[in-house]
Amino acid sequence: MRADLKARTAWMDELTEEELAEMLRGLTECIDAVQAAGSDAPDRPEGAPVTDPSAGGAPPVT
Repeated sequence: MRADLKARTAWMDELTEEELAEMLRGLTECIDAVQAAGSDAPDRPEGAPVTDPSAGGAPPVT
């Protein structure tokens, strides 16, 4: 699993410190927005499937 992750993120090694900092700021903003939206979301029954509305309600591919 670690090797797969390393292979998928190898392009990050070529980013400058400035680019990495910008990416981290954007990721932090995105996480904050998702957490804020999640606190406003209605409760989902335990075990209910998670669906992807952009895929016509299909469950996400994992």
